[in-house]
Amino acid sequence: MVDIDPKPATMAAVGRLYNLMVDRQARVVGLFNHLRVYQYLNAQLEHCSEAMQVEALLSMLANHKVCMRIASTYFVGTAIHYLRTLLSEEVPQVDCSALAAIV
Repeated sequence: MVDIDPKPATMAAVGRLYNLMVDRQARVVGLFNHLRVYQYLNAQLEHCSEAMQVEALLSMLANHKVCMRIASTYFVGTAIHYLRTLLSEEVPQVDCSALAAIV
């Protein structure tokens, strides 16, 4: 069995996403970047108290100011929130309360 460290691959993927966002049209990127980040608190998804936006979280992650483990909980919470709010979609077999255990 080969032991693979996921961190280099994960950081490379974050870098590609960040570069993709920089290269895209300002209107679409602006909309995505300015979405508020959500986290699981008090048994529900709530926006971060510091009014963090996706662009800031990506930048913090790319610059190693937040660890991937914590950032991933924000990304998952944010994705679930906007899927529910904008598209009325639920992600099957996702238990939001499991996000609290990661942080």
